[in-house]
Amino acid sequence: MRSIPVIANTVVATILTCIGFGLILSAGIQLRNTNITAKQGAVWGIFAFMAFILAPSFGLPPELPGSGADTVHGRQGWWFLTVLLTIFGLWNLVFKEKLINIVIGVFLIALPPYYWFTTSRSLHWASSRRNYQLILLVFLLVYL
Repeated sequence: MRSIPVIANTVVATILTCIGFGLILSAGIQLRNTNITAKQGAVWGIFAFMAFILAPSFGLPPELPGSGADTVHGRQGWWFLTVLLTIFGLWNLVFKEKLINIVIGVFLIALPPYYWFTTSRSLHWASSRRNYQLILLVFLLVYL
């Protein structure tokens, strides 16, 4: 049986993580600068779940400690880029009305899983400086 401090630490870490995601969600709602109804709040929550939990789970499976998984930096970089691309993709799908923005939104959401499945499930691309620059270039082309 697990000890009480281990369970307590897990509970506290989970609660703090949820509070952090909630604050990020609140910041996104404030950036929109409109009044939010309960229905819209639920939709924002679903999109946050899609961005922070669902999209990264398509390509970044959990690894057992010591199982020889890729580096922590590569995994964190991949998770961060997946979340960022999914957020911007969903933003384009929901709040932009032009067809090109919808196409860009779908492209941004599909980009991380595409890279994951075409690079032999290696996260070395995420730790490559060149690939960070490529993602930054995509953002600049989309939003400038």
